[in-house]
Amino acid sequence: MEVKGVSLISTREFVSVKFTSEDYNRWIKSLSLESYSIINGNILASNWYPYVRGMLEPTKSICDMFYAGSMRGAEEIGRFSAEKSLRGIYRFYVKIASPDSLLKRATTIFQSYYNPCRIELVKEGEKSYVMKFSEFDPPSPFVEHRVMGWVEAALEICGASSIKTGVRKSAQSKNDMTELSINWK
Repeated sequence: MEVKGVSLISTREFVSVKFTSEDYNRWIKSLSLESYSIINGNILASNWYPYVRGMLEPTKSICDMFYAGSMRGAEEIGRFSAEKSLRGIYRFYVKIASPDSLLKRATTIFQSYYNPCRIELVKEGEKSYVMKFSEFDPPSPFVEHRVMGWVEAALEICGASSIKTGVRKSAQSKNDMTELSINWK
């Protein structure tokens, strides 16, 4: 499985912005040689990189080092990524987008960041959805929580309030489907 470089750049920038340069150096040195080579190298936003070494391992290391093993670190990376992209290059679209239209667009965005993957958005109520995704190999709670953080920040930027997200079902194999619940007021 592969992930677009823009996700790796966002991960690297997150650590650089949120923590000290000493923390950044400690984090980068904690990575395996392959992961270190990717993250410390010249990452091109539109290129594909190995999913496990490029994204999962660095995210796990962030959660372990700075969040005492909590998935909160993965959520914060997702939030950071949404803030950066939706207040940056997509800011004009977001200003006119409803939370519903943004979520529908997000499924397309996520599918362009991960290869292969399948993402489906199912409306459950007026302001309630389930986002289902599969084909992640290996499935990982780090991806689930990165996506949750991204969705929360994106909905906030669109003006939604009282946002609640959660992992309704976590995939155990690439053929299983992760289900994220998304609600707001």
